[in-house]
Amino acid sequence: MTDPDKSGRLPITHWIMLGLSETGGFNGEDLKYTNHFKTIEEKQEANSKEIKKRLTNSNLIELFQNKLLRVWGDGSDECFDFNRRDTTKHTLFSFINGNRNIVFVIYVQAYRALMFFAIILAVLWMLFCNKKDDLFLFALTLLGAMTFFLIWEANVKYSISFIFVLLILMGNGIQNVEMVLSKEKTGKVFISENMRTKIYYSLVILCIAALLVNIQLMITKMDNFTERKYSFTNYTFEGTRKVEARYNKGILGENMLAQTFVTDNAFNRVEVIARKLNTKEKSTVYTMSLLGEQGELIATSDFTVSDLSKENLIQLKCNVKRKKEVHKYQLTLRKKNSGGDTLAFGELNSKEFDYINDGVLTVNDVAQQEDLYLQVYEKTEQTYTSKKRYLIIYGAILMLQIGTCGLMFKRNRRE
Repeated sequence: MTDPDKSGRLPITHWIMLGLSETGGFNGEDLKYTNHFKTIEEKQEANSKEIKKRLTNSNLIELFQNKLLRVWGDGSDECFDFNRRDTTKHTLFSFINGNRNIVFVIYVQAYRALMFFAIILAVLWMLFCNKKDDLFLFALTLLGAMTFFLIWEANVKYSISFIFVLLILMGNGIQNVEMVLSKEKTGKVFISENMRTKIYYSLVILCIAALLVNIQLMITKMDNFTERKYSFTNYTFEGTRKVEARYNKGILGENMLAQTFVTDNAFNRVEVIARKLNTKEKSTVYTMSLLGEQGELIATSDFTVSDLSKENLIQLKCNVKRKKEVHKYQLTLRKKNSGGDTLAFGELNSKEFDYINDGVLTVNDVAQQEDLYLQVYEKTEQTYTSKKRYLIIYGAILMLQIGTCGLMFKRNRRE
């Protein structure tokens, strides 16, 4: 790939400008602003002017707080958004990355909170107990990373690069707590025997109280999970980053757009993104059709510009059951009458990955580099889980709590 004038590249100043945006992270408007200029020198100059403007007008303290939470505060590290691009859905998918993943979300967030609590303890131990050993370098590395992302664009997944640093410091913090509560490690007494006993008894009481509350919730809330029905949306393809959609090839004219995709999932909704064109024409009718692997018609619908939703989406309803093997489908868009175009349909293009895995966009049967902006999902009314699964999951949680209480009580008796 040749780019002699570097016109296709983004200068470093672009990422600093993003870091001073309202959220401190990526946004499509800033990307459009930078790409509006031709050469990299023009982009740098425009970015520098915008950086100075934002430094003057921004509440930097509030912005830095939001950026710290954005990079370091999300325990999922944006895994939910990226995993939705995977078309292979296993049995536990809905409980890990789908609509029923509330327990997993709580777990990863609680783990991240515990991690930073332990890291704070580790750093305080280094600063106030004169224990600046080799691990102090890890603390400095983390401080440098946090400082860097106050300047740079903030992204949820950026903390992944430092996960080993976080885990090492977390382990050190937990080790320090254990050292304070137990004199067996070093023989040094950090707190009195009476205080140590009170701390252990308090922890045992706290564990037992949590166990009793959990048992009560298990009994009183069972029907909410096993009888009450909720609306679930199970995505096969979920459109993300609408601001990145382009409409270069989405004005149909006499052309036909066709996007293929493969899946073995059930789905009953297919949506494409579109935008209104500046025209007085209102009568143009479009046809959206879904074809099966053998070219058979599964569903079709006619629509006009008035059918465009508030989210700028056009929807096709269908009823595709789950298959034992992966099947190939094709969505086609064409004009039904000879009126002028009133809509432009969005496509996405990335040189890093396919937005639609194993899918191809064609214009009059000619393959394109882009993919159509597509959402494929199943909308259903279901219970959260079955009674059998509910009892198994809650039973495992209760056993874990009982084991924790037992270990705490045994440790207290030994001490």
